Amino acid sequence: MQQPIAENDVVVSLVDTSAQLIGEPATRVVEAGTTGAVVAIHRQGSGVAAYEVEFPLGGNSWGLATLAIDEVDRPSSGRLYHAMVWQQAANSTGLRVAVCAEDLNEASTKLEAKYGSGNVFNLHNREDAESPRWAAPSLCGDA
Repeated sequence: MQQPIAENDVVVSLVDTSAQLIGEPATRVVEAGTTGAVVAIHRQGSGVAAYEVEFPLGGNSWGLATLAIDEVDRPSSGRLYHAMVWQQAANSTGLRVAVCAEDLNEASTKLEAKYGSGNVFNLHNREDAESPRWAAPSLCGDA
């Protein structure tokens, strides 16, 4: 069983989130898959409700975001997989998420458990997403 997340632990954000720039009134979007450090834990009763996570944003910029318990994971629990979840509701838009898993099958199982098995997932890891794709020759004569 995995140890609970504690203050000063390194975590990875599983969702895109808005972070308040420390010392400035501006905010910046932190993409899913960004690692940060837990600086505070918000409790609800005897359980954890959310974490305050500080993200390094490059240079001397740092951002602080509040993330729900299911929006963070430990980066060491496998590889990080990115996905677009397309729910079947008529007005649904794609939701960008990330999941830590040992392999693609485990990532798919985790997504189905959270978002339902009737949804469409565009699931990949960073290496797959950045690899060159084979382009089929055009059959339309406009090569």
